[in-house]
Amino acid sequence: MNTQLALPLLMTGRQRRDNAHAAQQRRYHDWMAAVRLEAARIAATNGQVCADDIAHLGLPDGASPNVRGPVFNHRWFAFAGFTRSRRPEAHHNRLNAYCLTPEGRAAMEVAR
Repeated sequence: MNTQLALPLLMTGRQRRDNAHAAQQRRYHDWMAAVRLEAARIAATNGQVCADDIAHLGLPDGASPNVRGPVFNHRWFAFAGFTRSRRPEAHHNRLNAYCLTPEGRAAMEVAR
């Protein structure tokens, strides 16, 4: 296998993901801001948050469940590890868990 091809393909995949997240952020800005605030409240209370914790908030009309991913792609959240989904329809999938950054904690203090 030629390993020289692997890195550019990986970077292209990351760029595609980042571009999709940016497009979702522009399209669903108001929804994402509200859900992000709720996710930060959950993280402040429980120590961490994952996509399962915000699944009950619903989705914008016509949006894919994948729109939840960019909610955590924000300076308020830092990767904290992995957890398993508790929703039956998610089949115990592995999810990223996030904790609040110092900036996120400060935003929660202001929001009180």
